[in-house]
Amino acid sequence: MQVLKGCLGATLGFAIGFILLSIYMLPSSLDPSLFNPAIATFFVLSTFALAIAGFIVAIVKYGTKEDNTNASHKYSSNKPATQPDSTSILKSSSNVPSGQKPEGEQLYLEALKKSVNLFTIKSTENRLELLERLIEQYKQALRLGLTKYDQVGCRAALSDTLLCYVNELNIETPDEVACLGLELMPNRLQAIQELEKALEIDSTNENKFFCKKTNQTAYLTNLGTHWNIHGRYLNDTKGADHAISYLTNKIKSLNYLGGTYMPDVCLSIGCYYVSTGNEAEAIEWFKKALSAEEIDKSNQQYEHYKKAKKMAMENINSLESYQNNN
Repeated sequence: MQVLKGCLGATLGFAIGFILLSIYMLPSSLDPSLFNPAIATFFVLSTFALAIAGFIVAIVKYGTKEDNTNASHKYSSNKPATQPDSTSILKSSSNVPSGQKPEGEQLYLEALKKSVNLFTIKSTENRLELLERLIEQYKQALRLGLTKYDQVGCRAALSDTLLCYVNELNIETPDEVACLGLELMPNRLQAIQELEKALEIDSTNENKFFCKKTNQTAYLTNLGTHWNIHGRYLNDTKGADHAISYLTNKIKSLNYLGGTYMPDVCLSIGCYYVSTGNEAEAIEWFKKALSAEEIDKSNQQYEHYKKAKKMAMENINSLESYQNNN
């Protein structure tokens, strides 16, 4: 990409030089006596000098920014589609002077406030810069230490920010995950592991972050999507039994919340059971999909969840009809 930008800069410089040379040569073409070899040579050399200067300026000015961005790509990636319940966190801390708050908590709250700006930034480059700062700030807050509740929220926010970063760069796409698995997608894998760690900590905490509906909607839909995609990869490469084992173990991490979540994951498990011939277990998982918690209509996964429940009902009817006729 740096070489491409350098070439564009060289082309621009060459074009400017060529235009100047053409302007000088135009009168000479009408009256040859006006032609001066020394001046013509000067313009030709100037054209090449401008091309070289354009190449160097493009590399130095724009290449450095890209180097910095690529360096950060090696460890990570972006921010939330649905706003979590950060307002209650911010309000609860607003009465405490910032100087009296632990440093980790200050960093975490500052990052939450900054994350709102993502929705107003139009420039991709500026969004990436902010996302990189947020990622580092969340990580630093975790290193400095947080309460259990804030640690869960911080890991969830870090996970969402990493995913937004990946999406902004259009790398490690869902199709690539389905073909290669999460293990070969370091940025998405890190994002999912952060959220899974957040669930693990939350399950042992009295004040549970994910018991709040807004936090479930903001984060758990993304988690279920990635579990499902990796489950598809396992089914395609290792067979349905591996996909079933992976997804059922993952969805158990939500048991502490009570109820049933992620109808799309439940639907997938049911379909994998059908492919193994275990229709009774398949029907149980299709029923779980039907009974899964509803999410807000404003969430981008609402229609997806609605479709999953509809397919689960159709599958139940189909399997029960088949069983009754045999």
